[in-house]
Amino acid sequence: LRAPADATSVQLRFSASSGNNWWVGIDNVQVVEDFVLLDEDFDNVKLNTKLDEDVDGEYWTHDMPDGWTSTNVGTTPGGVRELSMWTVLRADRYTGIANQGRSNVCAKGNMLVADSDEYDDTS
Repeated sequence: LRAPADATSVQLRFSASSGNNWWVGIDNVQVVEDFVLLDEDFDNVKLNTKLDEDVDGEYWTHDMPDGWTSTNVGTTPGGVRELSMWTVLRADRYTGIANQGRSNVCAKGNMLVADSDEYDDTS
């Protein structure tokens, strides 16, 4: 896909829909043409300390990196507040919350996560 020569911006969209016991993790997004157009590893966002999870230190935020937005549809009340929507998490802390296949995560630093299962664990 070639960008028009007069293009000044680009918008990439993706969505994820999952039921119980599913999570989606994203890390190291890179869009390249003849040069790097986008390179995001989610490591330059300020993280917060816990609200509901039993995790020490700063490990999560709903604040997206510069230029990113998050639209969440269908979030139910209750649940683990840290994971109520797309969340930037420290990968090493996320894998320690509960295994549920998270030991397969190979991300380093921070990652973007949608986790409907962990969110509904307290609903």
